[in-house]
Amino acid sequence: MSLDDREPLQDKLKRELEESEWLTRYWQMGQSLLTLKERVPLTTLCKVEWATDTDTLSIRCPNVEIRQSLLKQVQVIQDLNMVPHSIVISLQGHPDIRVR
Repeated sequence: MSLDDREPLQDKLKRELEESEWLTRYWQMGQSLLTLKERVPLTTLCKVEWATDTDTLSIRCPNVEIRQSLLKQVQVIQDLNMVPHSIVISLQGHPDIRVR
């Protein structure tokens, strides 16, 4: 296959990837996580999980102090232009806090 033959194939594959709903959603999720970690650095100390079936982002805090600090930043988290339908801050043994 010559270089000229590969370019249309590469263009076709690139177009298919750009039009892929799943890939677009995956990219949006990644961008949302990067934004969250950038704007709310405490989240880097937490276990962050995205449940795609419920479109929920769970931020699991390792201790009470981090949970309390995150709760002070709820407005910042709510104001982020993030993809998930809901965001939950949790700590074992404490009630979950639904941010959105």
